[in-house]
Amino acid sequence: MKKKIKSLIDSLMFRYEAEDVEQIHLNLQLLNNHGLSNLTSKFFKQNKPDKFIEALTEINFTSQLLSSLPSNKLGFKIEFEPQHIGKKIDLEIEYNNKNYKIQIKYLSPSIKENMQTKICDEIKRQSQKVEVNRGVNLKISANFQKNQVKDLIKFIEDNLWRSANEWFSFPGQHNSDVQIQFKTSLNNLKNYLVVYSCEDMNIENVTGMIREQIRKSLLNAVKSFKSCSSDKEINLIVSEIGNNRDEAIDFAEALYGTVGHVIRNGQMLNVRGTDGLFNDEEFSEKKVAGVIVIHRVRSTLASNYEKIICINPSYEYITSITELVHDRVIDHNTWLEEGFFR
Repeated sequence: MKKKIKSLIDSLMFRYEAEDVEQIHLNLQLLNNHGLSNLTSKFFKQNKPDKFIEALTEINFTSQLLSSLPSNKLGFKIEFEPQHIGKKIDLEIEYNNKNYKIQIKYLSPSIKENMQTKICDEIKRQSQKVEVNRGVNLKISANFQKNQVKDLIKFIEDNLWRSANEWFSFPGQHNSDVQIQFKTSLNNLKNYLVVYSCEDMNIENVTGMIREQIRKSLLNAVKSFKSCSSDKEINLIVSEIGNNRDEAIDFAEALYGTVGHVIRNGQMLNVRGTDGLFNDEEFSEKKVAGVIVIHRVRSTLASNYEKIICINPSYEYITSITELVHDRVIDHNTWLEEGFFR
């Protein structure tokens, strides 16, 4: 199975370590041992990078969840995309006489991010023609076009003499600069130039745009749940985000409401607006007990997650959630000065 995993990752041009292949192999074995071979099969059918990452998140999260539960869990049952449910649910779990339905949802990339992804994919593809055991980090300006990739690769190849960690620039047309930094090789798995990172030179968070994107994604997820949450029937959404303060604040505002300020007794206090999803009857009172926000501990393919449980203020049975997922709980009164994750 390890060769099959390595072949899949290579075909999608992801950077990885030997430990990633080993850990993914162990995770797939764990899933198979719990009757989740359909999740394993889904993983090996992925032929697009974004779908591969989605399947990998399902595998990593489910494996970590299984490993965190007691080994003598009586009456435990887990299914991936169970057939008896009309609308697809990612995970259905029976545990401690409770039924959990978990939907794992991903934020749809913006048009700008889609364009950036296509450019980065083309750079990764052409970088394999450069025969050198080195890695490279790239920061790309907004004006850089896909038809300039060939010239960029030639420029990089002409500058292989440069030292590791030194930043230098590719002077493209119409202010389409690319900042370049070589890294020494971390392993001997590749014999060509590996693109370690490919980022926007000027990453910006357009006010309200990411928050609305989160809202739409979570509202789409809630459609999978048929019944209301209770103490025995618990509906949860899982969403993976980066360890980014602004993204965490946007996520919290999408759920609990936009942060505003009022002055009381001479002091300025934070208050939440009523525009959060947990104030939406369809999302909150009727369906979702909580949203589990997850973040990779390490920037590797097979990383474990830190997890934050965002509790629905209308849901009264918090211990029903924490019996399954044993992590930090926040609510609408939690103010995120440094983001979700410390």
